[in-house]
Amino acid sequence: MYNKDVEILWIARYDYQPGWILTEHEHNYYQMIYVIDGNGEFIMGNERWDISKEILFMIKPGIRHGLVAFKDGVLKTLDIKFYIEEQNIVQKLEHTNGIFPRCQPEIRLLLERIRAEGLNKDLYYKEFSKLYLKQILLLLIRRMERTKTNEYQEPREVYNGEKDPICNKVIEYFRKHYSTEVTLDEMARELGYHPSYICQVFKEVMHCTPMQYLYKYRVEKAKELIMYSDFALKHIAELTGFKTIHHFTRVFRQYEGITPGQFRDKEKEGIRKDIYFADGFVNINFTKKV
Repeated sequence: MYNKDVEILWIARYDYQPGWILTEHEHNYYQMIYVIDGNGEFIMGNERWDISKEILFMIKPGIRHGLVAFKDGVLKTLDIKFYIEEQNIVQKLEHTNGIFPRCQPEIRLLLERIRAEGLNKDLYYKEFSKLYLKQILLLLIRRMERTKTNEYQEPREVYNGEKDPICNKVIEYFRKHYSTEVTLDEMARELGYHPSYICQVFKEVMHCTPMQYLYKYRVEKAKELIMYSDFALKHIAELTGFKTIHHFTRVFRQYEGITPGQFRDKEKEGIRKDIYFADGFVNINFTKKV
């Protein structure tokens, strides 16, 4: 069942404190570093690149690389190391310089899924993680191919219900207004549909009510802020449309099974934690403070 088209070795969430560096080195496997937030400078081969939010660096085997975190804030990254056995993918990646700015949010979510699978180690976690990595690689290759033919467009969020125009409008409305008070009647009036008709169509397509979707989306946005910001939980509740911290805590526990505070503690424990997929692989830490 577990074939060898790609093999994940290790993944981690890394926060580089201001002024920290990843000393220049090389290795015989592939590595991707996705920048969640922060600024710095990345060195790959003989080139130097500015580090910015949502840029992805693809390091090929044998390429010397390193980075410097600027002193104006924490540089937050997702870092994965892996082998590729499928020669078609290897050949495609030979034609990239390894720099992918403004990567679509889907790639970060897929990396987070791999990290979560590695942490939980549930049944078939390696198989699921390989599928997620393969999807990332294919998304990057698709982007490369479309860039060659000038067909590449800036990434946009893709909605599960986008084939239904009503669901698409509802989801778009939620994603623009989730941080403010939202009522079904007000949304229906703005979109030009009867509330009961919206609920009927949305439930058929999305298998949940519009307001259930909204709360789930708010929780997902809150999780991002908990993971990647230092905001107080009360402030995060306000930013994601919850009236009180108590309401926020109750809804968050309903969807995640733990409180926002417990979720934050769990995430902090996972920063700079080595998550191994391959037996016998040892990650060498090249980071240091200067």
